[in-house]
Amino acid sequence: MSLHSLPVLTDPLSAEARQRFRENLARIMSDRGKTQAGLARELTVSRVAVHAWVRGSCFPETARLVQLAQALDVPIGALLDGDAPSQQEVMLLTAFRKLANADRLAVLAQISACEMGSSNENDCGGP
Repeated sequence: MSLHSLPVLTDPLSAEARQRFRENLARIMSDRGKTQAGLARELTVSRVAVHAWVRGSCFPETARLVQLAQALDVPIGALLDGDAPSQQEVMLLTAFRKLANADRLAVLAQISACEMGSSNENDCGGP
């Protein structure tokens, strides 16, 4: 088999996908207050590697992508597709998960009442 008959391996990510990843990574890092140097230390990679991911000049290997998502506390899809929860949403969800079931139900009932147009503004965060 000659070299000319071997298939050409191409980057599986399109330019558009790389751009989305780059933008998502930068936004999520900013939302989480992470610096390139700090993230590099956390992942035990060079700052240059993180810089290259943020610039979009290279893409992390799969295992590193998993570590990156874990370090940023987001699902991998958030890096690839951009559906990352904000830090405030993460904090709210964490607090909600710590509530007892009865308290969770009370919170959900209150939210439902506010969405249905509760007449008491004080119950819904009004003035």
